[in-house]
Amino acid sequence: MNVRAGEIYGFLGPNGAGKTTTIRLVLGLLQPTAGEIFLFDQIITSDTIHLKQRIGVVAEEPLVTTRMTAWEFIRFFAGLNHVPQPEGR
Repeated sequence: MNVRAGEIYGFLGPNGAGKTTTIRLVLGLLQPTAGEIFLFDQIITSDTIHLKQRIGVVAEEPLVTTRMTAWEFIRFFAGLNHVPQPEGR
């Protein structure tokens, strides 16, 4: 699979087709048993932080608690992207 700049891809298929496994491999959450996965011309290794900052994933289930306030939610994702925390609100 080759995704060019500006393109958006989705995964569709029946249960057990490998959609979740593929996404987990691309995100570096699973290691391939054979072959290699490249993101931005770099092999995915255990150090994928800089690669993850360049991709986006929309999951079916929420990845964070829904008990966060709007401000906590913004601060959480700002922290993931190394955005400085402002003083106060």
